Amino acid sequence: MTTIHIHEFSTGILVDGTGGAGEWRSRGFSGEYMNSTLAEIPRPVQLAIKNREFAVSEGASSQNPAIIGREVEYHGEAWSVIAVVTRGIDERGRCVSLYRYFLCQERGKLPDLVSWYMKNGMPTFNPSDHKQVGYPTEYDDTETQINDYIPHELDGIWEGKTPIIIPQKQTPYPALIIHKIASKTDPARYNELISWAWNVEDLEKPNRFLVIHPANQKAEGRIKSQIASIPQLTTPLKETSVKIAVRNSCRTGNFQNNLVTIEKALNNPKIQQDYTTFWGDIFENEGSEYAYQQGIYDKYKVRLLTLQAIICPEKLPDFVAWIMKKEKDYYPISQSFQQEILRVILNQDSVISDKITKGINILILNVIDRPKLTEVAAKFLSDETGLWGKIYKTYISLGLKNETSIFGLPVKREIPKQQWTGREIKETAIFLLSSVFRGGGASGCFIAIIYFLLIFTLGGFFLQRLLNLANLSVPGLPGGSNNSESPIIKEAIKSFPKTKGSLLQIQQDLKQTTRADAFKPNKNEIDEAISKILDPNKSFELKTLNKLEDNKDKEKWILSILSYQLYKVTPSNSDDFDGIIDKDGKTYQALKCNLLQNMQLQATQATADNCKKLGFSQVKVATPSPTRDQKIEKAVSEFDKSQKTKSSLETLVKELDEAFPVSSSYNVINVLNPNNEFGISLSRMTEPADKEAWVKAILQYQESLKSRLKKEQSINIDVDGVINYGKNTYNLLKCDVAAQLGQTLSNTPICGKVKPIIDSSTPPRG
Repeated sequence: MTTIHIHEFSTGILVDGTGGAGEWRSRGFSGEYMNSTLAEIPRPVQLAIKNREFAVSEGASSQNPAIIGREVEYHGEAWSVIAVVTRGIDERGRCVSLYRYFLCQERGKLPDLVSWYMKNGMPTFNPSDHKQVGYPTEYDDTETQINDYIPHELDGIWEGKTPIIIPQKQTPYPALIIHKIASKTDPARYNELISWAWNVEDLEKPNRFLVIHPANQKAEGRIKSQIASIPQLTTPLKETSVKIAVRNSCRTGNFQNNLVTIEKALNNPKIQQDYTTFWGDIFENEGSEYAYQQGIYDKYKVRLLTLQAIICPEKLPDFVAWIMKKEKDYYPISQSFQQEILRVILNQDSVISDKITKGINILILNVIDRPKLTEVAAKFLSDETGLWGKIYKTYISLGLKNETSIFGLPVKREIPKQQWTGREIKETAIFLLSSVFRGGGASGCFIAIIYFLLIFTLGGFFLQRLLNLANLSVPGLPGGSNNSESPIIKEAIKSFPKTKGSLLQIQQDLKQTTRADAFKPNKNEIDEAISKILDPNKSFELKTLNKLEDNKDKEKWILSILSYQLYKVTPSNSDDFDGIIDKDGKTYQALKCNLLQNMQLQATQATADNCKKLGFSQVKVATPSPTRDQKIEKAVSEFDKSQKTKSSLETLVKELDEAFPVSSSYNVINVLNPNNEFGISLSRMTEPADKEAWVKAILQYQESLKSRLKKEQSINIDVDGVINYGKNTYNLLKCDVAAQLGQTLSNTPICGKVKPIIDSSTPPRG
């Protein structure tokens, strides 16, 4: 017999009690866990939660509890965890998923947790079930039922490809059977951490499970469809082998034995389709983001983030800022690991060399955008014994000596030999130019120029020569030419009508989208968002598209697009580097996704999936709008709630009666129901039919408000049949009633955002 300690903790919420029978309602998340028996949540569990490995898709939890079972491990510390997920209601009446976690130390304890859970009333999320730190539940593991029974219809199902979907049937299979199937899968037999989901409607990361038992047929179809949309590896390469290779490299500092596995993954075309997600999951699961956020430094983390900066070049600026904070103590560990990798890839045609040069480009562009990074980036790249410093120095040498090899290997010539310096130098030269517009003329790029001249001890003439090789120039430096003579700029100016048309099309498309709160963006907001993305530091001082005066204005747009194409659109493939936005091109798609994400606008599922492939994983998917009948039903159910329709109307009448010498009751009715269509009365607000009549009148009024909204005003008007105290419908109704009374509300600027009600009985305002 062994006594195991079962700990627990729950999602932290602010609780609003609603009366008898222990009922409660959430007033929002508190940001901390509650009812915990642990002083601190174990690191492996924290990371798994942060990486959304227990997460059901928001709002997808059912009335019946779902259970997520997982073994988690980090740096030798292992825990078995089950998360019980139930549906709750927040302060706005929306469904939210609430989690109650049960866990105990070591792997292999999931059967104990499930057996204890089933025998103890299947406890779910309950903010009133208070727990104390240091007082876990004790459980005798001899009570755990252990048998090998698996229904005959599921015999051999574990031999399939994971994640295995257990067919839905009328009576769900017990969670212990789902665990048993998961433990028989190939990954589990090869000692991979066990993971399964039981009675789930939907999952954020279904591909991260060995076995999934959907809650119903609809959920089964949804989960299968989601899994099918995720690029799958067709080669024998498994994510597990890549994890092990990354882990071993960072644990031992030995890269030689792990090179083949990592390079196979880097060259795998299926992984390249979803490169960011695949490698992001690998490194996040090892704690990369946590190390950045918490400022954690140790040998393993230093090697991990070094390797991440190599494989994911866009992470290099963050890595440089992080490692150089502890340069004396921890950079030598990274330096040694870099030297080991350099030794391994030397004289080999390794894709890692390409990743390093891409990272250097991105770092330089970040130096331009983030001046505080300049000094540490200069110091980092001046380390000729390090991987990045060595390759950077080699490329500069190539530019000066006009050679065509790196580490003894041939380099492809992509421009005529007399102009060749390597694509990376060509692109870097173009983007040194972007600083010019920040300060006006050559002085604008002094900071960037000075540091790079310090590194390479080169003069201004070479810098201009470098820029000329890119067919661009900085005014004021010797040897310069006119940017307009650049073939890149010439072609982009010729194609500018195409670029302008594409930008206007994006603008038009986004005007048809909404945020989750039904807000629609206007032209000015979209223009501003485009400028923030293409010119975040206002280096180019972009003019609006309909105010371009000459080719100089177009050049600024083109240079900002070039910067965006290299830095955001194609960090790993700069073939689209042309300063043109084409409706069929990747720049168009990326910019549109970037805007959807930044402006928190909703997109179709297909658009969101495409955006994820382009690196914009936070684009929100539009949820179907409720029907009018659904709105009415919901508004009626909320009618009597605090600060909702009934109390809001009573407060509004009281405030107006106190402000003005005449009664406002009649005018409130008249504004909401001008044709007496619904027969509403302030004395009749208790019966269901009365409430429904009020809701219909309010819906009609809200629709009229949207039609009366003045051009270019960006206030949000919810057409939901509800009057929330102090919100826009409430305030605008107050404005309209005051206007009918011939009065003016002071300090109420919202009144001027809508056109007045056109009605012959309405006295003139003021």
